[in-house]
Amino acid sequence: MALFFKLITALAAVGGDPLLSDLTSDARYYVDRAAGLAGLRHDPLAAEPHHLPPLYPQVLARLPGVVTGDPTWALVLQACAGTAALLLVWRLARRRLSPGAALVAPALMLLYAPLTYFETRLLGDSLATALLVALLWAADRLGAARTPRAAAVWAAALGLGTGGTALLRPQALLLVPLLGAWICWRRRPDPSAAPAAHVAPAPRAAPRA
Repeated sequence: MALFFKLITALAAVGGDPLLSDLTSDARYYVDRAAGLAGLRHDPLAAEPHHLPPLYPQVLARLPGVVTGDPTWALVLQACAGTAALLLVWRLARRRLSPGAALVAPALMLLYAPLTYFETRLLGDSLATALLVALLWAADRLGAARTPRAAAVWAAALGLGTGGTALLRPQALLLVPLLGAWICWRRRPDPSAAPAAHVAPAPRAAPRA
């Protein structure tokens, strides 16, 4: 249902939003950089440092139609990412809170209109938000990992996700210390689970004859 709602919103924006047909500001920059990466036209900024996060133009350059004026697939991707974020919020709330909270948390997230709005913009904010939610999920799983293999897998996922998020929205790095604190708190020793010390009874002396 959430994906259906987001896709309908995205397709409505494609059909009737003048800001998608006449791009300005950051959206215009991203699409121009994407067109240069795709080799469709000369990119005058190709030899200059990126003035905005560099990952989003790379994503746009690999989606069909975006650099030629059709943003449909970009908005579909962002709608799917937003839906995946809702699912992860539901699972995280179910693991850490209660079944009731697991229903309320994604519902509030879905009703927060700016999130859906930015999914209809050619900006990296919605993908960065979805990755941030995925980082929370990975941090929780890393904190709960009980084997070195599982910890290594979730640590790798957390590292890759952090890098990807930083390339979409560098300000997200401010949350890394909070993720580290969450992992340390989840992995703290549990005193109640520590085995009780076992003291062997002293051997009795042999009775005298």
